[in-house]
Amino acid sequence: MPMHTVSLPHETRMFCVDCSTGKLDVKAFSDRLWGDIYFNEKTRKFTRKEVDPSTPRTFVHFVLTPLYKLYSQVLSEETDDLKATMKGLGIKLKPVMYKMDVRPLLKAVLDQFFGPVSGLVDLIVEHIPSPVENAANKVHCHLYSPWPLSEFII
Repeated sequence: MPMHTVSLPHETRMFCVDCSTGKLDVKAFSDRLWGDIYFNEKTRKFTRKEVDPSTPRTFVHFVLTPLYKLYSQVLSEETDDLKATMKGLGIKLKPVMYKMDVRPLLKAVLDQFFGPVSGLVDLIVEHIPSPVENAANKVHCHLYSPWPLSEFII
């Protein structure tokens, strides 16, 4: 079974698409998903102090809990509940797919929920400069390196 990668920017973009206000900054929200930051349901604001000892961190609240709920819905035997959940998430499955074994059904649901696997590609695009932009830097490093190049040749 192919693995699905989860990256904070990807999860944030998924949440921002579902957000009704449309005023959510992807980068700012992504930063709030990491660390000891909590979401206060009553004030609908982020805080560094937990309001209640049972309050989960934002990553658990916005990413893990919905993911666990999705897994539990797919793994349960209730087809009618699963159909309602899939409809609410915008996931379209053929009627015969609801009768499949759990693993292929879970794969089909996750494929549609996460979309194309892009976590690794997003990471590469964000952190590795393009060859055109980095060419001058590479030439400079090779020409003005403090070590003789002969040390690196075997």
